[in-house]
Amino acid sequence: MSYFLLLLQTLLYIFLFFRKENLLTAKTRLAYTGCIVTLVSSLIYSFFFGQNSGFPEYIRTLGILSVISVIVLMAGVFIKEVGIEQVIPEDMDKKSNAKIFLTIFGVAIASRLIIYFIGYLYSIQALNLKAGFFEGFNSMWNKWDTVHYLNLAQNGYAASGENAKLIVFYPLYSLLVGIVARIIGNYLLAGVIVSDLSLGIGCFYLYKLARVDFDEETAVRSVKYMLIYPFSFFFGIVYTESLFVALSLMSLYYMRRNKWLAAGICGFLAALTKNQGIILIVPVFIEYVLSTQLFMEIRKKNYKNIMKSFLTKGIYMFMIPLGTFVYLLINKILFGSWNAFIVYQKKDFNNSFGNVFDNLRKFARLAVSPESNFRLTYWIPCILSFLLVVFLIFYSIGRLRLSYSAYMLVFLLVSYSPSWLLSGSRYIMSLVPIYIGLSVLSKRKEVDIVLTFTSTMLLVFFTFAFLMGRVL
Repeated sequence: MSYFLLLLQTLLYIFLFFRKENLLTAKTRLAYTGCIVTLVSSLIYSFFFGQNSGFPEYIRTLGILSVISVIVLMAGVFIKEVGIEQVIPEDMDKKSNAKIFLTIFGVAIASRLIIYFIGYLYSIQALNLKAGFFEGFNSMWNKWDTVHYLNLAQNGYAASGENAKLIVFYPLYSLLVGIVARIIGNYLLAGVIVSDLSLGIGCFYLYKLARVDFDEETAVRSVKYMLIYPFSFFFGIVYTESLFVALSLMSLYYMRRNKWLAAGICGFLAALTKNQGIILIVPVFIEYVLSTQLFMEIRKKNYKNIMKSFLTKGIYMFMIPLGTFVYLLINKILFGSWNAFIVYQKKDFNNSFGNVFDNLRKFARLAVSPESNFRLTYWIPCILSFLLVVFLIFYSIGRLRLSYSAYMLVFLLVSYSPSWLLSGSRYIMSLVPIYIGLSVLSKRKEVDIVLTFTSTMLLVFFTFAFLMGRVL
């Protein structure tokens, strides 16, 4: 029965897509209903039943159905009606642009300094730190993956020995840290500098990206929500999140400005920073389809225009997977295998790719189990972060760019696929469209106040939890 529903819904979408009549209202309702029903039912079924309930394939079928529904929605149901949304012209001269950059950059750096200072006071009072601020910085923030990134920055990849496991980390961030460290002579400080500079640049490009579609207040709120996101303290320490976010935002911004080469270069660098970087191909491809009116050109059989637009725009999108290819090539050169990182991820970090819904069901059990010591710092935040993005995906339809909605969906599924996921909430903070979505959601002052207060309190809580070694 499930496979029949899957086939029926897919055929119905295809039928509506090729209809000539205006069926916008019907399509909209169908898309919302189909996506919501399939996604919610799959989640509910995975939580309460699982694979041993008499329908062993039902959960997987529902998952497939949900994904296909959204994909078809993105690819056809709305594309004809959306058309090309005009990008507002640049409304800032160079002087104004520089002033805005310095303001946003300064606020971003100041926010990190505040977090460092609050963390220091907490470490003195609650963790019995006896050292001064600079002396104690290492013991406060040099934890978990920071150790690995600094090791990689100092020693590089190794084909054997203890450091062979470092192949699971992408190279660009540690490479930059190593370059800065050779200038200033301190690897930890170099990592903080790279992270903080990246954060400042990322905040500026988030502002510019939001200004393409929205007013200044919405753009400013977007930056605010990124800086006070509950796990945003990771932006200021030796982790890849800030660099990845900056490069992702630059790629998305240049894509929206039809600067495809710049978008491709930034996407290439993002794919060299984190495994999620390759997902940038999703919004870039959708924007390419919209900007070139690809479906309309195919129907008109204007193959000359299709080829011309591909050579001048579309070809640059392949620079994004090229970044991932370079990383895989490093695996091949060092270990003789394209997927050596998967082997070491399983061997040294007890992690592999799994089923998203199976993972969520496991997280839900751990979140409600009184025997779990990390409910408040790992499992509950993982579940809430997932639900937040799901909500924003549906909320964004008709409010944000179609490409942003698709990007959030694919990013969410990939990020929650590891079988032993401890950092799901941290991964989500790199999903930059959520900050624009939260800003649009909080247009009403009272909503903005509630979200700002809640997020700030959670940021303080999780910062303290990290200092205690209970967040990674």
